[in-house]
Amino acid sequence: MTNNKSGQIVGISSILGKFTKANRASYTCSKHAMTAIFDTLRSELEEHNIAVTSINPGYIQSNVGQNALMSEPGKRSDVKDAFWYKGMKTDEFATQTVKAIYRRENECHISINWIQNPFRILIRCVCPDLADYVNSYYSKTDLAANMKQHKPKN
Repeated sequence: MTNNKSGQIVGISSILGKFTKANRASYTCSKHAMTAIFDTLRSELEEHNIAVTSINPGYIQSNVGQNALMSEPGKRSDVKDAFWYKGMKTDEFATQTVKAIYRRENECHISINWIQNPFRILIRCVCPDLADYVNSYYSKTDLAANMKQHKPKN
């Protein structure tokens, strides 16, 4: 690509590469690392006319999020993530991904909740303490939703 002075690198990361979430340390850390790699590649390859597109989905109805949910560090949870059901269908995600690639976007945040995730990213940049509070709030909300969904029946 550098010899041809043209090309595009596309990586699928996660919105969790932009902020954190409780009980997903391994997943979140790996996505933050991917964000750093994409940002670095973008700056290094710009002079060669090579685009680097980072696709950062929110909840998608696939097994990726389920595999990331841990009951404790190092152990996969048998609990289904309650927000999986509110996630975007995989075909819609694919359509939006192809559009972002075609437009050669630097980053594309794909989510059903199109306002919440960019707002959380902005808060993280402007006021990290508030971002930590918001992340803690959403982590507790997620935990409560999962507990309510999987409450044992008497």
